[in-house]
Amino acid sequence: MADAQEVLQDLIWNTVHVTAAVDLSTELDESVFDEEYISFDDVLCCREFCELLFKRNPRCIENPSKPLDPVDFASLPQNIRADIIWHRLFLAQSPFNDVTRKLLTSLGLAGCTPRSRGLDSYREYFKSKPAGEFYRNIIAAANLRQVAVKRCIFSENKNPVASDLGGAEVLATLSMDALSADWSSACARLKELGLPVKKSLDKTSCAAMLDFFGDKIATARARMVSIYIDEADFTDKKGYVSRIIGKCLMPLCQRLKLPLLIKLSGACSLEGFAGIYAEFRDVRLFLSAASRNLMQQILELSRRIELCRIHPFVGGELSLEQRADFYSVALESVGHEFSPMASNSEHILLLAGAWAHARWKLGKVLIGKYADLSRTGWLISDEDVSRDLYHLLGGNLQLPETQIVEPQQESQPYNEIDEPSEEQAEGELQEAAYSEDLSPPQEL
Repeated sequence: MADAQEVLQDLIWNTVHVTAAVDLSTELDESVFDEEYISFDDVLCCREFCELLFKRNPRCIENPSKPLDPVDFASLPQNIRADIIWHRLFLAQSPFNDVTRKLLTSLGLAGCTPRSRGLDSYREYFKSKPAGEFYRNIIAAANLRQVAVKRCIFSENKNPVASDLGGAEVLATLSMDALSADWSSACARLKELGLPVKKSLDKTSCAAMLDFFGDKIATARARMVSIYIDEADFTDKKGYVSRIIGKCLMPLCQRLKLPLLIKLSGACSLEGFAGIYAEFRDVRLFLSAASRNLMQQILELSRRIELCRIHPFVGGELSLEQRADFYSVALESVGHEFSPMASNSEHILLLAGAWAHARWKLGKVLIGKYADLSRTGWLISDEDVSRDLYHLLGGNLQLPETQIVEPQQESQPYNEIDEPSEEQAEGELQEAAYSEDLSPPQEL
């Protein structure tokens, strides 16, 4: 029996690592294609290292008795910020944290053994070869067959997003983060581009935005739409986030048959979200969360609303232990119809460590699950394990082919739509946030 268990464990462990994966949720933008070499300072100054730094109550260099202010820190030259992060997170104490260990693992997988304590040695190492050579090593180490790369909705790039990154197929994603981050500024920008958009998101605004978004998707050859939501109350159907999703993004994805990825911070709640999604159940929806509680809400939503359409991801911000707990619950709850990893990596170098750690944790959880199953007398075949891992690591996503949608040539004149004044629209918004007369037009 012991030999049989060891064979099963080796089979699972090997399959977890050799199965190529899809990373559907990264923070990589298309500037990654323009880098001549990898800047190690860029890596250290990523958001996750900065956030970890300020959890450790850093002190000013000139005056150690004074706390380091985040605004003052952000104004420092990048090399100084990198020096501070390296010293505080890696040298002043052992780098036990998941985030720091992910970087060390990434360094090793990129061919740079992480033994040196000198920051300059890493800076010079990544300047020694073109970025493209490192990209191939990193993608191979992460074993990714597809990776998402974002284009901002306000990008002026007129070319399609590149189709290859280090040997992995690129999933071009149109990012709507600018809309949710600051709607007032986004609204002003849309007006500068000639769109008749109002803050109240009335019928004319939605029609104009749908045309604009459709053109951007066609130009980028995007295969997915994404948005990050820092804080939202979906029970408030009059709220601008609910309206952007329910009146713009879901109709857009429904008509172009694109999936919608919504990344949620820990401050969000999904209460009321089912009501928004009710009329768009043919939209394939991917949800990624930054907290264990929110992942549980996503699982509950998956059970209640067409499981095959709502796809829970495990956010990269969760600790490895939190992810392992979620893997165990999700495997028993929805089988392989979830995705165990969304790296949310801001830099391509971090993909290698993120996926190495995720595979290690997933492998440990699956070894326990298959062992429990084996003890019942159920025969587990190589094909069973290969099938389950293929689906878990991206085979169940059912992504569309590259979009080849022609941009709008002639849009309906917005001034032909009978619209109330700004003051009337604000008043109507309070009474009929989701009424039928606010639905966008049927032709995109």
